Amino acid sequence: MQQKRQLHPIPQRASYVPPATTTDVYAPPEKAQYTMPRQIVYVEPRRKLHLSHHIAIGMLIMVMLCIVAVGIVLPTWQHLSDQWTYGDARVAYATISNATDVYAYDVQGFLVVEVWTKGKQQTFTTPLSGDARAVITLQVFDVNNDGHVDIVAGIEGSNASFILWGSPTGFKTAMP
Repeated sequence: MQQKRQLHPIPQRASYVPPATTTDVYAPPEKAQYTMPRQIVYVEPRRKLHLSHHIAIGMLIMVMLCIVAVGIVLPTWQHLSDQWTYGDARVAYATISNATDVYAYDVQGFLVVEVWTKGKQQTFTTPLSGDARAVITLQVFDVNNDGHVDIVAGIEGSNASFILWGSPTGFKTAMP
């Protein structure tokens, strides 16, 4: 025959402290009736970013660095190295009279000659052959002895030169 066991309750320990209630435990017992019950608020721990977020942020930073490098650093370095190599020879300047200034420079493989006369501008272009970084020189004198000043633009390393023929109305590329 089976014996039945009686279940006895486990006795409470002497160090037992009952759990805190939702009332203010710091209020003295005589003011407990005037205190508001505390609400227990659960705060979720901060989530960590996934690895793909870190990779995307890194890629965005690299794209921004590339934009800065291509837009600012490289053109600045190119200009600085041109200045160190050629000095101010990349832009040629000549004065014909007190009212006429002539500028010659290269823009992406084209020789550009600007003539400013009394606020009026004339622009002439011609393709450059050979090295696009060649030094440009300007000479102002009467080439064909017609009494009008002509402009000769010389390009370093080239046997050809660009001549603007002077006339009473301005300069022309075709010989008068």
